[in-house]
Amino acid sequence: MAGPSTRNEARERERGYRDAMLDAGLSANVLAGANDWSSVSGYRAGELVDPATFTAVFASNDEIALGFMSAMERRGSKAPHDFSIVGVDDMPAAAYFSPPLTTMRLDFRALGIATFKMLHHQIVSGEPAQHYVVEPELVIRESTARIARR
Repeated sequence: MAGPSTRNEARERERGYRDAMLDAGLSANVLAGANDWSSVSGYRAGELVDPATFTAVFASNDEIALGFMSAMERRGSKAPHDFSIVGVDDMPAAAYFSPPLTTMRLDFRALGIATFKMLHHQIVSGEPAQHYVVEPELVIRESTARIARR
């Protein structure tokens, strides 16, 4: 679930998902419905998908993941028994979801520092700044498990 198509970070997260699926030799399937960063958006996406057609979900943020898990639970499917789900951001509440959400933790302080350095370099020199990469950290919690093939 990609999030708002008008946001660069949503497009980049979708691109990363597509690249990872391709590298794994799997086909990517981006669910419709999650068109903003809210849990309502994730819930809408969860209403549109057939639970029998997937075993894992990547949500572009933790809020979307929360809404999706709620919609699936109302439909009789629960993570991690029926599917695994991973979010992004490691919002403080993610550890207290039911089940606690596996997520990609982003170091927002490091991202802010890198952004400032890039802007400062461009303002001072008039040249584009070098590309910075701030590596995320996978935080494994109980929303993911090995699921037997259906």
